[in-house]
Amino acid sequence: MKNIFLIVSLLLLNSCGEIDKKEVSKENFKKVLNEYYNRHCIGIDMDANMPIYEKENSVHEIKSKYTDLEKLGLVKLSDAEFDINKEYKKRGEINWSGDADKVKLVKGKKVELTEKGKKVYKVIDHKSRKKAKFCLASYEITAITNYTKPENVMGMSMAKVNYTAKPTKIVAFIDEVSKIDSFKYYKDKTTKEISERANLVLTEMKGWIHHRDFK
Repeated sequence: MKNIFLIVSLLLLNSCGEIDKKEVSKENFKKVLNEYYNRHCIGIDMDANMPIYEKENSVHEIKSKYTDLEKLGLVKLSDAEFDINKEYKKRGEINWSGDADKVKLVKGKKVELTEKGKKVYKVIDHKSRKKAKFCLASYEITAITNYTKPENVMGMSMAKVNYTAKPTKIVAFIDEVSKIDSFKYYKDKTTKEISERANLVLTEMKGWIHHRDFK
């Protein structure tokens, strides 16, 4: 009997310490936004189907983005011959050539992750598709500065939340990133505090979530 009483008491204490996921409060909204930024980092957009292949005539992709990523040691480029139709299908891209079912070998480059790249590469479920990033930092909410009362928007309960956040979990090689012209704006993104507004949606199962996570 004493054991049962102890278990019930512990459960009550734990429940008292938790925030109701449907609660309208600064504490809950701060928690929701921190969870959002834990999933969505500050980073360089990447393909979610690594390794990938690029044709030789994809000059902009090979000579700009991927060569810059290779300088950072995040990817490795190597000569390759590959089935372009298979690559289109893997990426979910439309093949307008009319020969999508045939094997079509072309020359180009294989783009694969290095060990360094694997440590900061993150695939994110984004609504109906997957996205990926090389994560350079994240945000931590410093304050909820204001929010509106929930109101009905297109059949959903929504609240507008103003907040400030600071960069955190910054990668050790951020100075190397900022020295490359195409990535130099990440220096500001990973050093300056931001002031933003988010639309939070109330769901039955998960409570409040960022509208970008609503599926």
